[in-house]
Amino acid sequence: MLKRLGCQVTTAVDGADALRCIGEQTFDLVLMDCEMPVMDGFAAASAIRRSLSVRLAGSRSRLPIIALTSHDPAEVRARCLASGMDEAVGKPVGAAQLAACLTRWLPVASLGQDETAHSAASDTGGKADGARLTDATVRDHLVLARIVPQFTASALQTAVAIRQATQAKDLDAVWRAAHRLKSSAAWLGVSELARCCEEIEKRASRAASLPSDHLLEVLDSAVTGALTALRALSEAPA
Repeated sequence: MLKRLGCQVTTAVDGADALRCIGEQTFDLVLMDCEMPVMDGFAAASAIRRSLSVRLAGSRSRLPIIALTSHDPAEVRARCLASGMDEAVGKPVGAAQLAACLTRWLPVASLGQDETAHSAASDTGGKADGARLTDATVRDHLVLARIVPQFTASALQTAVAIRQATQAKDLDAVWRAAHRLKSSAAWLGVSELARCCEEIEKRASRAASLPSDHLLEVLDSAVTGALTALRALSEAPA
């Protein structure tokens, strides 16, 4: 979505990698995930603010850091701001919402007007067995052809990781894996899988409860259903 909006993008695998990138290059804006291994987004934002190696673009006195989070933005907003971030945006994020956020913080008048206008005007998407792709960017068949194989591998690996973490009674690993899969499932519109992951995440993070065998079976079924639906959408005639 960022590239379609005309942005040049550098991806960091975690907060520590983000800090390294910012020390080596000049950026106009940082989109920060809150939950990452090695160094999470909160710690990374604090470190960026402290770092003397941050080089700001243009004449601005502050590098914008925007949280993209699967948490309720209202619940984590205070923590985001306290860590040095400037705004918290909830996932799933559509192209129009993303462009509006970037326009607020980047020194440009507008971004990708044609694309965002099309996205904002489109409030219905393709459906197949519960999948609903409401964002114009995601409904693009070229995008789907690239995303679906990636999501397939990730979803299958994450479902296995959740089961293994459950067997190991590792609550932290369970909720992190569920949180990650919930976010991507919600963005792709496979709501049953997103809801299942959210239930696992809540149980692990709030009730300190591991998912039951039944819930793990529901997860496996939801993954299968999601992949079937997305495959049908990606293979449908453009």
